[in-house]
Amino acid sequence: MKGKIGLFGLLALSWLVCSAPVRAAPMLDFWAFNIDGSVSNGLLGDSMSPVTGSLDASGLGSLSLNVSGAGSHSVLAYFDFEFSETGNSFFNEYADIVGVLAAGQSWEIDDPSNGDIEANVIAGALDNLFLGNSGVFPIDVTGAPILGDPAFAIGWDFNLAINEVATIDWFLSSQDGAPGFFITQSDPASDETMYFWSTLSIRNVPPVPTIPEPGVLLLLGTGLLGLMAARRRTV
Repeated sequence: MKGKIGLFGLLALSWLVCSAPVRAAPMLDFWAFNIDGSVSNGLLGDSMSPVTGSLDASGLGSLSLNVSGAGSHSVLAYFDFEFSETGNSFFNEYADIVGVLAAGQSWEIDDPSNGDIEANVIAGALDNLFLGNSGVFPIDVTGAPILGDPAFAIGWDFNLAINEVATIDWFLSSQDGAPGFFITQSDPASDETMYFWSTLSIRNVPPVPTIPEPGVLLLLGTGLLGLMAARRRTV
């Protein structure tokens, strides 16, 4: 089993030391969210609340989050997947980006042990870079991708007006269904690729009508009765 330890790694390492399951490919190793500065993280199967959704036994599926409150918001999602780890290790993989970022969207791909991706997720600011130092996908002199242990993240920065609600969806799939920008992670040895993308939608939600308290209704009724009685006396 791998022995990398990043800022989130102590929790993951304790799980790895205590169990040695047969790993399917791909397999979600670790996740984290930064929602307006509140950071949560865990392993596959741990609660992601307030994020909802459904992931399969490998960590593939879809997740969703609703955000409300007038003002500026920042939401980041981080995932560390491995492919066929027991068969060909975890450091023979690579990741890439495809498409054009949407307004307010950011990304990062980096080594979770030796790079700054985990620190950037905690800080709430992704750097739109590979390996922390280049916006160009790293390849060697032969044109082949540089292999390693990639983890990836996508972030959103957006503003909400009063009565607006944002819905952020994340998709982790073995099939490419992305509408725009997406991240891929591949294992050349097993010839497998997964896809990660996210969407943001903002909608207006009408305010809920305020229902008067029973005491207010009683006072209002008493006032109306008094007014009706006064009008009868003046007729």
